[in-house]
Amino acid sequence: NGEGNFIKQTSYAENWTHQWLERMYTSVSFSVSNDVYEGSINLREDDLTQINMMLNYQLKRWLTVTSSYLFDDRDSNVANIDYDRSVFSISFKVTL
Repeated sequence: NGEGNFIKQTSYAENWTHQWLERMYTSVSFSVSNDVYEGSINLREDDLTQINMMLNYQLKRWLTVTSSYLFDDRDSNVANIDYDRSVFSISFKVTL
């Protein structure tokens, strides 16, 4: 984005996956990070949080359905670039 010389990032993440049934598993992940824009004029620093939850179910040997939810949050000390977003998705994977 052209701000600063480089971004110094410190991040932590956790992930948990569980196989509930032979054809079904869930996954939950959580991460937090801090981005410091070294050399930026306005001393920009962002705090990011992300939560992702996913359910996979294999309907047939060749068909898997995935449903997921993603929450993403950025808090910055620079005006007008904070955001929160939630994304819901359903996908189908078909193999031969």
